[in-house]
Amino acid sequence: AKLNVTGVHNQAPVAETFALIKKLIPGAHRIAVVADESPEGNAVVKQITSANDADLKVVEVKQASLRADWLAAAESLQAKADALIVGAYRHVRAEKYAADNLPAKEVLRLTAKANSLPDFAFDKDAAQPGCLMAAVTVPVAAQAPLLVVAKIAGFDTAVYGLDSTETHPILFQHPAGNLLVSTTKLSQFVTG
Repeated sequence: AKLNVTGVHNQAPVAETFALIKKLIPGAHRIAVVADESPEGNAVVKQITSANDADLKVVEVKQASLRADWLAAAESLQAKADALIVGAYRHVRAEKYAADNLPAKEVLRLTAKANSLPDFAFDKDAAQPGCLMAAVTVPVAAQAPLLVVAKIAGFDTAVYGLDSTETHPILFQHPAGNLLVSTTKLSQFVTG
């Protein structure tokens, strides 16, 4: 049977983020979370709240899908925590019946405006407005990768070849067949 399946697995680097919080804010014990009310937001909140850390405790979680509610949530968490985690933020609308979500960077700017706590996030887009992040890579082994990334000499050709160069697969066929696996997004064609 031919399967047509696509999807994204988004495991937030919660343990690494907690470690970064402890490293940058040694006296931190209380974490607050703000996230949108999307399925992604719910999943990220579940990952954060189920994380086991002896030193850090999630003291409050606020989820919002409207601009005014998002600002109120971020403001209300200020006195309750030592750091703020911005879980998911791509599904916040300007008003209840607005057709489109606010641009992610606008939501992050709103968060920064309402927030005086050190803030942490999981998405690379959050770094530009000032969120701190813990980046994680997971090594993958693939027998015959279709596309690899490596440090090379040359622009679009590996001048000295790849035989003695460390490579990392970014596109390969799943061992079971009929499925391509990408370890990174392959295009900026559509972004949120």
